[in-house]
Amino acid sequence: MNDQTQEQVDMLEEQIERRHKRGLEDLAKVVNQGRHPVYSRFEVTSTSGRVYTVQIRSLTERLNTCTCPDYRTNTIGTCKHIEGVLINLGKEFADRWEEFVDQAPPINQIYLRHAERTTVRVTLPLPESEKLRALLSRYVDAEGVLQGKATQSLPALLSELNRLPAHDREQIHVGQAVHDYLKKQQDIEAVKQQKRWFLDQVDQGNRSLNVLSTPLYGYQEEGVLHLAFGRRTMLADDMGLGKTVQAIAAAALLKQLRDIERVLVVCPASLKHQWAREIRRFTSLSVQVIEGNPIERRQLYRDLRFFNIMNYELVHYDEEELIRREFDLVILDEAQRIKNWRTKTADRIKRLRSPYAFVLTGTPLENRLDELYSIFQFIDPTILGPLWRFNQRYYEVERRSSGSYKVLGHKNLDELRRRIAPYVLRRIRDDVLLDLPERIDSNFFVEMTDPQWNAYREYEHRVAQLMARARRRPLTPEEHHVLLGCLVKMRL
Repeated sequence: MNDQTQEQVDMLEEQIERRHKRGLEDLAKVVNQGRHPVYSRFEVTSTSGRVYTVQIRSLTERLNTCTCPDYRTNTIGTCKHIEGVLINLGKEFADRWEEFVDQAPPINQIYLRHAERTTVRVTLPLPESEKLRALLSRYVDAEGVLQGKATQSLPALLSELNRLPAHDREQIHVGQAVHDYLKKQQDIEAVKQQKRWFLDQVDQGNRSLNVLSTPLYGYQEEGVLHLAFGRRTMLADDMGLGKTVQAIAAAALLKQLRDIERVLVVCPASLKHQWAREIRRFTSLSVQVIEGNPIERRQLYRDLRFFNIMNYELVHYDEEELIRREFDLVILDEAQRIKNWRTKTADRIKRLRSPYAFVLTGTPLENRLDELYSIFQFIDPTILGPLWRFNQRYYEVERRSSGSYKVLGHKNLDELRRRIAPYVLRRIRDDVLLDLPERIDSNFFVEMTDPQWNAYREYEHRVAQLMARARRRPLTPEEHHVLLGCLVKMRL
């Protein structure tokens, strides 16, 4: 085993140990909701008050699942809730533990397992029913992992199971997460197929990208296609290239092609009404700005429009209202607002659920790689994986004797660029100059108000004093600094 592999193994064990320790400390209540004392479904309440469901399938292997976000994204096959349930079971059934280890779950399950890669699996051993065993053997390998492309093999397997007699069907349970996973994979494929169809229709003149009341430039049409057919994606164009109009056009196109009904736009408070004006200017789609006191906002949530616009701060206050509503598309404008993944605002934003998402930012990366990571946690947390793997892969670090790490630099950045390339479209002004019309400069002269004139004359008087002094002797560095400051303020 080379050093790099050993380092990865050590890091993996460290991450599992962390979840084990938190499983000891962070669980408030564990309730068995099934019939079996161990191989069952457990409702787990953490000390934060959040409730998740843990399914125990094995006491020795990481084949158990949880509905929490950490399990879905950490790639280690466990989480603090799973570890906490196993700890509780170990205490409660210490005298029967080996007996339960030798047993198998009473009902076979087809389930979704999240680890280094996401797989559809069947619990082992396979059912005793000869017919059911033969059927499953055609679809899964010796470890119970579904073979072939999920969008082809999984529907075929489910279809055959549904045709079995009721007695055989009752011997196996298909988890809801499996159906959700299949739906998502089918949607990804459908969007790819629809893009090919749409572009073919555009070439034939049957369809058009003119979905707004204003024509789009060539690079903007490219941006609309990137957003509309990317499902969850980022547009990182330079400032002034029309990210807003591209997002509005992509939303209108999704309404035509995918029948989306509700869009949530999250932006800085200063831009809410600007978004509403742009939408009304370029489309006939309904729009509302969510604002006012809690009672007024609650009424707006009851009567959602196609476009619903709110500022970042309100996501924190109205989290429960937002979770109760279903949005087909979430647009984050100035998405660098969630670049710090530790903030409460970023945490609330990442809990918003929608099949489609547009992330708009002119500065996807300002100072640290962690900022890019935080934004991708909203787009799709599986793209860059858990933070510990991301740091291990892209940071050069030095481990100190205290156990902490010191960042020395970065590595594998070309790989990182390739990894995010399918999801990010960025153009700067020089890239699109040929698409833009010639620049027109217009000068408007506006008379200053009396308060502005008063302030101007105060600085003018101070400048005159300093200039008179400069004719008699050289100005000191401090006087020179004051002179330049006054000139700047006069210009302002």
